[in-house]
Amino acid sequence: ISRINRLAHSHGRDVIITTENNTECYMDNVDAFLTWNPRYDNEIPMLPAVYSGHTIYFSSPSHLGDTLTAFAMSQGRDWLWGCQLGWMGFDLLNTHNRQKADYLDRLAAHRLAAADFMVLGELVGEVRPLNRIPTIEVTWKRGWGRRGAHKATLPAVMATRWRARDGRLAIAMTNWDAEPHVFELPPDALGHAAGHHTLLVRITPRGSIPAGYREGAPLARAVELAPREVVVLTTREVASRRAALAFVAERLDALGARVAGLRFWDSLERRCPKLWRAVETLPAKNAWAARPLRRALADVLAAAKGVEAAVPNEVVAVEGRLYKAPVTFGPGCAAVRCGIGDEAHAIRLSPKGPTTVPLAATAPILGDTSALRVVRRVRIELSGGADGPALELPFVLRVVRPVEVALSVEGSRRAGETLLARATVRNNTREKKTCVVSLLVPASWSVEPGRRVRLAGLGPGEEREVAFLCHVPRDALVGRVRVAATVHEAEATTHVGIEPPRPQAKAHHRNPRPKIDGDLAEWRQFEPLVLDKPQARIQDWKGPGDCSARLWLGWDEAHLYVAAEVRDDVFDQTHRGRDVWQGDCIQLALRPGAPPIKPTYGGVVELGLALTEAGPQVVQWQPVARELAAARLAVRRADATTCYEAAIPWASLGAWRPTRGSSVGWSLTVNDADGQGFRGWLEWAGGICGTKDASAFGGLVFE
Repeated sequence: ISRINRLAHSHGRDVIITTENNTECYMDNVDAFLTWNPRYDNEIPMLPAVYSGHTIYFSSPSHLGDTLTAFAMSQGRDWLWGCQLGWMGFDLLNTHNRQKADYLDRLAAHRLAAADFMVLGELVGEVRPLNRIPTIEVTWKRGWGRRGAHKATLPAVMATRWRARDGRLAIAMTNWDAEPHVFELPPDALGHAAGHHTLLVRITPRGSIPAGYREGAPLARAVELAPREVVVLTTREVASRRAALAFVAERLDALGARVAGLRFWDSLERRCPKLWRAVETLPAKNAWAARPLRRALADVLAAAKGVEAAVPNEVVAVEGRLYKAPVTFGPGCAAVRCGIGDEAHAIRLSPKGPTTVPLAATAPILGDTSALRVVRRVRIELSGGADGPALELPFVLRVVRPVEVALSVEGSRRAGETLLARATVRNNTREKKTCVVSLLVPASWSVEPGRRVRLAGLGPGEEREVAFLCHVPRDALVGRVRVAATVHEAEATTHVGIEPPRPQAKAHHRNPRPKIDGDLAEWRQFEPLVLDKPQARIQDWKGPGDCSARLWLGWDEAHLYVAAEVRDDVFDQTHRGRDVWQGDCIQLALRPGAPPIKPTYGGVVELGLALTEAGPQVVQWQPVARELAAARLAVRRADATTCYEAAIPWASLGAWRPTRGSSVGWSLTVNDADGQGFRGWLEWAGGICGTKDASAFGGLVFE
């Protein structure tokens, strides 16, 4: 790589060198790394956290058939983690993908504007909000193998903290939902202000925009984000309140607003209303800047008047009923006019200490939806009545039914197994309730303790959980199944994807032991496992003569026995040891106990049977890579048919031992190469080739 680098930059050439994925050992000679792998919701930004500012990770591949929200979630999270976005097909430029392209453009423009932080700086970590952000479930259509299209669940808004090389901090955040949300930043999210006067500043493609002001204390802030909004925040120290207003005036002028009538001798009380009116003259293309500029002006005027107020980040209200949003005012203010929305009322306060005032409003009616989250604002007038500067504090109003129910499902999704449905019932009223909770599932399912459970004496604000154990029969309908929980007027519904039952195979007890010689005549008394077209994962598979197999398994107290008859028109195995998977061979994986529900490869023993140029070899890949010298393997090849027969000592596979009636999770592949490299495989179950995932294994019963 060093030599390539020298040649690439010789003769005055200015080039960059890139490679794929995470080859850290070559990082000092490589400028960027292509991260083309599919995205999953359980990932962490480990490599950007370590190497951001030292190298660049680029590409954010998404399936353009994803919904707008799914696309935005994938792209937005890559942006938050510092990835150089892109590496998608030209279909992104078609008109039906315009909204996706626009969101991608906003992300890229903000990354460029904040390059000191997000390109040249260091990813410090994720910023956790002080309030609860709802999660969104989407389908990401790009993935590996059997997990091609997969579910992803993430908060609607996420944020990360970045540090520039000079030590400045910035917060990148984005809302990939179709609804507005409020993200409450921790007080130390942007560090502790070194000076007395601190401006909160939005970094945008059109320059820095004042978005808030604070004196002598950390900048705790509830940030309201519109649908698909992209925000980058940092701080800027100023000498005084007047200096803060001067920066606001400068930015208004740069954005095309008409700033008129300012006088050097104007007091803050006169200057702020003039700048407030100037915000209204912003041209339409810069109207997005009005909200942050007004908040900065209101913060400066509130500091001058000694007005300090806080609202809760979320208020819960029952539909159609009166609710109260408590507003807490600090000392030093005797009276204000404030309200929710456009209505304002005069309120007298105690100047000696904090005063909490409940502001009342009526919650909307839900209609067909089970719950609703909307952003409301407490408006505190500071000067000039309803048209003058006002401090607007956003909060989330969560509108619920009098009694609500939430439903979650966990456990196996396989036919023939069990899953657990949990219904959580909450009484949102001030009266005691008695409810009947009903679980709605297909009629063929059996449910414990029953499909209806009575909840007596559910107190005001009380929450109870009801667990339903559902037994899904082996012949259950496979596919998307509706599961619902109802409690009077409240209902929660979800859909559970029931997958086909796991394939089951039998290992016959062999007494006497089979002779390991490659002659499979003694196995033909047993029913074989057949791998043919339904199991083929081979490029341009031409039929059973191309590649197909029949297999048998047996056992005794000392060995696992494997016999296989493989039809293959071209035999190709030029590798040895751990590389035999690239040629014709058999791969076998075992995991004691039932296959896991969630993807994992822990506890798996993975083996390979191959006829190499050095003779038959039994290779182990998991849990350690080695040749199993104690195993015996005989292989015969004649007339386009290869017969494998192996005896593998249980002692070589770990501490587990079979007994009659016991079972393990297992899978098997027959790999195929026809002289031009690895073509693919036949598989029984899955989880070996493509994606290492024991949750895809079938079952092997020892008879």
